[in-house]
Amino acid sequence: MPAGVEWDDADVDLATASWLASPAGSQAIAAAEALWATSPDSLTAGSRLRRDLPDLDSAQVAAALSQAELRALAAARYGITGSPLLTREGLEQATRPEVADRRARLLSDAGITHVIDLTAGLGFDSAAFARAGLTVTCIERSSEIATLLAANLPDVTVVTGDCTDPTVLDPLLTALPETSVVFIDPARRTGRRTADGSRAQSERDPERWSPPLSFVITLAARELRVLVKTTPGFSVDSIPAGWSAEWVSSDRTVVECTLASWPLFGERRAVGLGREPFEVASSMNDAVVGEVAAYLYEPDPAVVSAGVLDSVSINGLSRVDHESHWLTSNEPITHPALRGFRIDQQVTANARALRPVLRELGIGDLTVKTRGAGVDAEKFRASLKLNGTKSGVLVILVREGKQSAYLVTPLLSE
Repeated sequence: MPAGVEWDDADVDLATASWLASPAGSQAIAAAEALWATSPDSLTAGSRLRRDLPDLDSAQVAAALSQAELRALAAARYGITGSPLLTREGLEQATRPEVADRRARLLSDAGITHVIDLTAGLGFDSAAFARAGLTVTCIERSSEIATLLAANLPDVTVVTGDCTDPTVLDPLLTALPETSVVFIDPARRTGRRTADGSRAQSERDPERWSPPLSFVITLAARELRVLVKTTPGFSVDSIPAGWSAEWVSSDRTVVECTLASWPLFGERRAVGLGREPFEVASSMNDAVVGEVAAYLYEPDPAVVSAGVLDSVSINGLSRVDHESHWLTSNEPITHPALRGFRIDQQVTANARALRPVLRELGIGDLTVKTRGAGVDAEKFRASLKLNGTKSGVLVILVREGKQSAYLVTPLLSE
C-alpha cells in the first residue's frame, strides 16, 4: 500500500465492502482512479480526493485510493481490465484472463451449461464462465468478499457460506442439472510472505489447502464432475486415480495446473499460451536417448511438469539422458514447445577452469542454464567474475551421471 494510506485491504470490513459496492463508492473510486492516473502518490491524491469529495471520511478515502491502485496493478501485471472491486490478496490469487477464458471455452465445448464455483472469491474464474455463456452459481464464505463479488458479477447467483458445510452445499448440488461442473480453486496461502514481502507464500501440501484435496475427491465420488485449479508445481504423482490433468504455461512460465475428475484433458497434457501456442498430450512413446548432437532443446516447463516430454514426437529428436529434460538432434528442429540452441563448443563445467576460456572469448554477459544439473546458476555465474563485452549462453546438463557444459547460440526462431 502506498505511504500515507492506512487501510489494509486484506482486512476489509463489511461496512467498507458495502460502501465500495454502493453508487457513492463507485463515484469515489472513479474519482480516485482519475487522480491516481496523473498523481500516483497517496498523500497528493488523498488531499485532492478530500477536496473534490468532502463528504468522504478518512477510511473511505483510503479504500477508494486502494481500489485505484489495485486496478492499475491488475491491468499492468495481470491483464485484468474493467472495474472490479479488488483486494490485494484476491488479486494475487487471480487467474489470468486468457487462462480463465480458455478453461471456460473448454467446458462450453464439452457441453457443460452450468458451473457452481465453490470458492468464488472476487469472481475472476466465474466471470470467465459467464462470458462463455454458462450459468454460474458462486459460493463465498466471507461476507465481506461476497459483497464485493456480488458487485463484480451482478448477473450471477451468489451464496454466502462455507462450501464444506452440507447445509450450504447439498441443496445446491441437488438442484444441479446433469450438464454441470463443480469448480474449486482452494485457498493455498500459508500466511507467510515471500522474502521481499510482495506475495503470500503458497502451501504445497494439498491437505492443507482450504478446502483440502481429499474433500474435493469426495465430491467426485458423488458422481459429480469436478474441476480443480491447483498450483503450477502440482506433481504428476499426486493426480487422483482416474482424474485427468493439464498444465498451462504463458510465455514459458507455468501459471497453473487444473485437475478434472473426468477425461476432459485426455490423461495429461501440457498447453502453452502466448506468442507460440502449443498442446502436447501424454502418449505411450518410450524415451529415446542419444549422444549429444549438434543442437540442444530446452522444453517448455509445462511439458516437464506434465511429464509429457517423450510425447514431443519429432524424427531425429532424442533425450541426452533418461534423467535429463534436455533434448538433442543433428539437424535444427522447430517446435513451439521447444527452445533450440546450436552447440558452438563443449567446455568444462568447472568454474575455475572455465573462467579463462570465457575471458579469452571476451564474454562478460553470460546466461547460464542449469535445470536438472544441481547447479545454482546465479552463484556459478558470479564465481566466474567475467568482465568481457560479449554475451553468451552456457548450458550445463547431466549425462550418465556426469556434468557436461556447452557454449550455445539460440536458434534464430527464438
